Amino acid sequence: MIDNEIDFAGEVRRLLQADGYAVHGGDRADDPELVGRFWFSWMPPGMAEAEVGPACETEPAAWTTALTHRLDISRIEHQRVGSDPPPATMEPFQA
Repeated sequence: MIDNEIDFAGEVRRLLQADGYAVHGGDRADDPELVGRFWFSWMPPGMAEAEVGPACETEPAAWTTALTHRLDISRIEHQRVGSDPPPATMEPFQA
């Protein structure tokens, strides 16, 4: 059982990562407009190209947009590439 909101946020992050989400931070090697900004990418195994979320001011905001993306697609099947079995993923959230 999760006892506080920090544990909850960490658990949500862990589940999103298991589903193929990652959060990235911009630096000098990226576009100058991305320095100090954060965004998520989603690329589960077998997916041909990553989806990329919008740039956000903070890392927690980027994780929030990743969660929003996950909730938006929770009922949409994505097309798999190759013959690997699908990885274990989060169950759909209940409204």
